Amino acid sequence: MRKNCCCSKKCCSSEKNIPSSAEEIREEVSKTYKELIENPQSGCCNNSKKYALSLGYTEDDLKEENMNQIGSLSCGNPVGISNLKKGEFVMDLGCGSGFDCRLAAKKVGLEGKVIGIDMTKEMIEKAKEITNKEKYPQINYYLSKIEDIDSIIDFNQKFDVVISNCVFNLSPEKEKVLKGVFNVLKKGGRLIFSDPVALKPIPEETRKSLKSYTSCMSNASLVDDLYQMLNKCGFIDVRIEVKGDSEEYVKKWTPESHWNDGVEPKEYIATASIFAFKP
Repeated sequence: MRKNCCCSKKCCSSEKNIPSSAEEIREEVSKTYKELIENPQSGCCNNSKKYALSLGYTEDDLKEENMNQIGSLSCGNPVGISNLKKGEFVMDLGCGSGFDCRLAAKKVGLEGKVIGIDMTKEMIEKAKEITNKEKYPQINYYLSKIEDIDSIIDFNQKFDVVISNCVFNLSPEKEKVLKGVFNVLKKGGRLIFSDPVALKPIPEETRKSLKSYTSCMSNASLVDDLYQMLNKCGFIDVRIEVKGDSEEYVKKWTPESHWNDGVEPKEYIATASIFAFKP
């Protein structure tokens, strides 16, 4: 479904710290996801139908998808909570292989439009390969950083909804992402993200770890900081619903060696549904 969270103990055997620049961070993240295309089993996120169902997807959502091919790279189901309507325009930030784009297309119908954005060329190529263009002519995929969406003139104030699934936390420039989302939304448009959030400050060792970063952990925003960012960027009616049942898959995402002795990731990280509106 989306990007991978590479955090098995095997893949974390050689530790690297996160690079200093935003561009270098994005290069490392993109490299991780390119590897997932080559080996769908390489990430910690589970490829099973059971895992996908636990995130809020339905049997109907999954019936057309090959789980081994796309991977279950999600931390929620933003399409399922977006209340999409026929004819709406939807953007998916960090669309990966296009799973949520295809779900959204079913909701908005041929009258609507779905745009998938991803910075990893191999992901966009995979999305185009496995999306049936005759069935989903309303879907288009763009190779772009999610921080740059408002630089595409055709996107400004064109979208009813912007969704994202376990991707926003990976951005080294989150405020820039949110400003871009605000600009591409129509008046009254809505932002709906599924993403990890930090319940309290993450240990420094974990914050410095590249593997923890690419496993959707170390760059998760504190809930209060996320509220402030969204409000600063002009959004109203901000709501962040922290999931109380995210403990099991949070534990799978991150190597124990990255955390303080005796401290479990669940004390720091949870998944959340994030809602905000453009006035």
